[in-house]
Amino acid sequence: MDLPREGAGICYGNCQDLVSRRASRVLRSRHFRDSHGNSEVDVIAETPDARVVGIEVKAALTVTGRDFKHLDSLKAKLGSDFVHGYVVYLGTSTLSFGDRLTAVPLGALWANPPVRR
Repeated sequence: MDLPREGAGICYGNCQDLVSRRASRVLRSRHFRDSHGNSEVDVIAETPDARVVGIEVKAALTVTGRDFKHLDSLKAKLGSDFVHGYVVYLGTSTLSFGDRLTAVPLGALWANPPVRR
């Protein structure tokens, strides 16, 4: 189930901003779009040794395998440098979608404080 269209854009923008800020507290983060414009990942968090975590933000209460399409592309491109891909959504359950791909509820961002180094 998705949010009504009129609220989805505002919610998506706010959620994406929150996720990006949270990721940037621990890692360098940025947005990714491939050179052809076919694949886009909302947040790329990069470790000091150039390994990558990809994060997509979805303004919906449910998530499906299709929501991992761009993370799958990024994983194929980066190989072992791709640490994990997450879809952050408005649901309540953490769900595995295969090798290094997980759906995480937005509320999980506040469940454990980031590790400070």
